[in-house]
Amino acid sequence: MNAIIVSGVWGVVMMFSGIFFKNNSTVRSLAIIGLILLLIVNGCELYGIKLLSFNTHHMLAFSSFTLLFNSIVFACTLLYFFLSGRDFDNVGLNVSDYFALIFFVLCGVSISSSYTTLLMLFLGIEIISIPLYILTGSDKKNLKSNEASLKYFLMGSFSTGIMLMGIALIYGARKNNQNSHDSIL
Repeated sequence: MNAIIVSGVWGVVMMFSGIFFKNNSTVRSLAIIGLILLLIVNGCELYGIKLLSFNTHHMLAFSSFTLLFNSIVFACTLLYFFLSGRDFDNVGLNVSDYFALIFFVLCGVSISSSYTTLLMLFLGIEIISIPLYILTGSDKKNLKSNEASLKYFLMGSFSTGIMLMGIALIYGARKNNQNSHDSIL
């Protein structure tokens, strides 16, 4: 739970860091600090130390496997930040927005890895997808980037609709099954 909160809050911090820091390397360093903080918070929760505890009404379950998976994802993202440091300098003026979107994707990954209800799976997938649509079309001058973003958005919209229809059918069948079982008793 702490990784979801910290990654969401750090995404907002990264959005506002573009106002205060004009140097791309400073913004990148702030993003690396955020990922190290995410790893520490996730590691503490893996060992049973919870900084914040919220009642999720059994919609999220944080097992050791989930926390270990999140740690691997955070470590891979940290490695990505280290390896592509100079590429972020070529992005342009809004480097903090790229890092913010990546932190929002990490928030969605944390939700998707710990869901226990289909609603949380849907929310996690959507929190992953929407920043990725934006990142796909981030190069506004490149027509291929614009085309890829539009195609990805359309394909994601159709798959979201199909997934929601399937979730509704599963919940409807379950509710109908419970009503028929209650009438027999």
